[in-house]
Amino acid sequence: MKIVSITMVKNEEDIIESFIRYNLNILDEMIILDNGSTDSTLKILKNLKDEDLPLTVLIDEDRYYNQDIKMTKLLYLAFDKYNADIVCVLDADEFISSDNSNPRDILQNIDCNKYYQVKWQTYIPTKYDDYNIDFIPSRINHIRDEKFDRLYKVIVPKEVIKNRNISIEMGNHNLVNINLEPDRSLDLKIAHFPLRSKEQCMSKILVGWPNMILKNKENNDYAVHWKLFFEKIKETGEISYEDLEYFSKNYSLANYEEGIEIYEKTMNIDFCTNIEIKYNYSYNYLRNILDNYVYYVDENIKLNEEIKSLNTVNKKEIKSLNTIDKIEDFKLSNSIIGEKNESYLITVVIPLHNGEKYLRECLDSLVNQTLGIENIEVILVDDLSTDNSVEIINEYTSKYPSIKLIQHTTNLGCGPARNTGLDHTHSDYITYLDCDDYISSNAYERALEIFKNDDDIDLVIYKWEEFNENGLLNSSDIAKTSLKEHKIITNINDYPELIFATFAYIKVYSKRMFEFLDFPSGTYQDNIASARVMINANKIYVADDITVYYRQHEDSISHIISADNYLNILNASKHVIDLRDESPDYYDILSFLALKLVYHCVWYICKSRDFLLKEGEILYPTLKKFPKYFSYDIFEKYQRLFPNYLPCSEQALWDIEEMGFYEYVIKSRCQDNIKSLNNKINSLNNENSNLKNNVTNLEDKNSKLNKKIKSQNKKIKNNDKLIKEIFNSKSWKLTTPLRRIVNFFR
Repeated sequence: MKIVSITMVKNEEDIIESFIRYNLNILDEMIILDNGSTDSTLKILKNLKDEDLPLTVLIDEDRYYNQDIKMTKLLYLAFDKYNADIVCVLDADEFISSDNSNPRDILQNIDCNKYYQVKWQTYIPTKYDDYNIDFIPSRINHIRDEKFDRLYKVIVPKEVIKNRNISIEMGNHNLVNINLEPDRSLDLKIAHFPLRSKEQCMSKILVGWPNMILKNKENNDYAVHWKLFFEKIKETGEISYEDLEYFSKNYSLANYEEGIEIYEKTMNIDFCTNIEIKYNYSYNYLRNILDNYVYYVDENIKLNEEIKSLNTVNKKEIKSLNTIDKIEDFKLSNSIIGEKNESYLITVVIPLHNGEKYLRECLDSLVNQTLGIENIEVILVDDLSTDNSVEIINEYTSKYPSIKLIQHTTNLGCGPARNTGLDHTHSDYITYLDCDDYISSNAYERALEIFKNDDDIDLVIYKWEEFNENGLLNSSDIAKTSLKEHKIITNINDYPELIFATFAYIKVYSKRMFEFLDFPSGTYQDNIASARVMINANKIYVADDITVYYRQHEDSISHIISADNYLNILNASKHVIDLRDESPDYYDILSFLALKLVYHCVWYICKSRDFLLKEGEILYPTLKKFPKYFSYDIFEKYQRLFPNYLPCSEQALWDIEEMGFYEYVIKSRCQDNIKSLNNKINSLNNENSNLKNNVTNLEDKNSKLNKKIKSQNKKIKNNDKLIKEIFNSKSWKLTTPLRRIVNFFR
């Protein structure tokens, strides 16, 4: 039973260490999302993390508070990535408490088919507290009359959120979109320490009152007291301990009460260890005020820019817009809360991480769809990009309302990003596209036409073309084999080639298939979801008039040489094997899909064995388990499909089992080395033979040239002799005067 807490914090330096040290006596792990702290909170969190405490710290780059959205994301993250069985939703000033025992004893025995609300118990600071005590539950030991505590916090077992539409409401007090009533019977309290000192109280008031003004909440009874204290601090620069106690007694009450009783009660910490406070801080409430001021200046600038872009909005309407509501509206459209009454013909989900290089080409192919971008919901799920991807997306979201952005607060991978997109779809059909690919302009109009013509079609599969950085197009082998002409398939066993068309981006799925679209993390994760859909679809339509263009480049995750990447491939194969064992009607075809994945792993081993000789001890224990999952019958049955797969798969897989990983790799390496050396020897022999032939040819040419030279020299000598004979002849001498006369007259 793993019990985890999730918390969003900002500037909680005076309590964060107490909060973590205490609650880790109850919890197995704590997940903290820091929402832009400017004090020592992050430094303290880092120090605690360095103690090897079971603490995960996430940094929220988005300064918008949006607590309900972000806490909901943390809730699913805790279950999906951190394998929590129970999640306690806490703020940094909240401590799970029990008067009689360790609260864990109660939590680990709850009914996991229910969710729970645990009531606040608000602690009140007084002038009698010893402010030299750093551990907050030991310093503050008075509570207000319990009848004034009317709020609860939620505890959520994993079984309760199988419906992924469930979310956490603002304030973490309850769940939304759930058909269960909360159980409030647990013998637990949430010890609540909202105010701890005069300095912290002053900071809360000086930041909180301007926020109330911006949110139009300054006119209720609760806000009046905030204003009174704000004015007092503004005039005198301080508050008294009596003010602190009064403000604490009335904290979170809709109407302020006079004469609220407080009672002495020390929180039970008998079961606790490691609660000594180690890290110092210097409280500076002015810093929080200035930080809040800068935040709203930035948001005002952004708001003015947004208003300038609203050319079609009447100026009077613009002036009537409430500032903070407008800010939240723009942000919520990017966060995709799902509360708007939106409806689109089809949803395209694009997971991305640092995809700026090709992102515009991808988005332009969607903007230019013949179906019309206004009918296409485009959900881009940013998986913590560090390049300019988000800036590019924001350009498109400002122009096209149907293009939306969701930002993960931690890098989860392509599979979980696709799941996030599915959770927020507003259409009856969904497809996926990678951020470096693009699709033919008629794609989605044609796909919807296919669905419209036959209500039983659950899946449309289309062609894809691979191209490299030079723009050279190459049809995929599977596309040539499987997608020559469109046809309807009612059983994947009748057309087994299609089981290898696993890519998520070559399909459009009907709403009936949404429940099967669960992409795990890691590479090759689309194999699992694709197989699950194909064996459950009523009809599959294979189209030859829709094309997606797939970019091949070495930055692709599937090209990364690492033991982790290969383990992901084997993990995907094991998922398919598990699906096979649950689906006897598709046992053989799923066996071959699983075997194809193992083949890929073995093939990569052959390609990069030098690297894997160092990493083999990681891979071999997993790889050696796989031969037992397959029989030779599978090879014989599907020999006709992909003969190039089988020699390597069949031989290598059983060699690895019988010989052992290192022996196999070394043998394979030696065989390749011998082959390589023989090739080099043959090449050198050929080169030597060519050189000899060249030498012989040159010698022949040289001999011929020498003969020509001798012949020419002989002719020159004969000419010289003739000239001398002429010049020395009597006739030449006798005619000399005549030649002179002729030359004179010329």
